[in-house]
Amino acid sequence: MFTDKGIGIPKNELSNIFRKFYRLENQYNQNGSVGLGLAFCKELVNFMEGDIAVKSKVDEGSEFTVTLPYEN
Repeated sequence: MFTDKGIGIPKNELSNIFRKFYRLENQYNQNGSVGLGLAFCKELVNFMEGDIAVKSKVDEGSEFTVTLPYEN
């Protein structure tokens, strides 16, 4: 699990954040990102047959959970 205490992600944006080149609306995105980081993370997790989920609240931050299969 990864958490931050940043600006958070509005609910209406959550379904899009893993798309390549997707960035939050300008009022939220002040860091100059190109919108690839979360897309790459999702592709890597999918390649390993895992799952990535996010919970977020505006002005409180976000929580990302990565679940990967375990082989013994």
